[in-house]
Amino acid sequence: MRCFGTGDEAYERYHDTEWGRPRTAEQALYEKTCLEGFQAGLAWITVLVWFMRIVAVAWLLKGLAGWAFVLGASGEVDGFLKASLMQQTAIVFFAVLDLIAGVGLWMAAGWGGGVWIIALMAHVALALAVPRAIGIGGSTIVAYAVFVAVFLILAWAAAHQEEG
Repeated sequence: MRCFGTGDEAYERYHDTEWGRPRTAEQALYEKTCLEGFQAGLAWITVLVWFMRIVAVAWLLKGLAGWAFVLGASGEVDGFLKASLMQQTAIVFFAVLDLIAGVGLWMAAGWGGGVWIIALMAHVALALAVPRAIGIGGSTIVAYAVFVAVFLILAWAAAHQEEG
């Protein structure tokens, strides 16, 4: 008695000779492992969470670097005090905002992605409006745009995978 494949010669042969039989040969085990891995798939939400966690580590380090500069632990003891008031304000603002965004991203919270995008937009807006206030260039702005695009694509894919 067959549970599937009745009437189809290929299915019948598979059912009678392979299905439900243990595999012991190395090649057969490798094929089975690959096939099961490909069939299992990877949920987009998992990819999104890992992306958020990787970016979170970068943003937490970025925020801590800002505080290290403020406290003089980054090598220049009085570098923060020598900066203009506008630069000091920007450094402290982003040191706080980057840490908040980093924590939110690590938690994979919805507000974390939102705060992170706001922080990126603020960095870009300040860099374009007052280039000497913070030291980011065009390549950093492009990198930020790529990060946001990847984040939005992954969020869209995760949302649509959940629906389907």
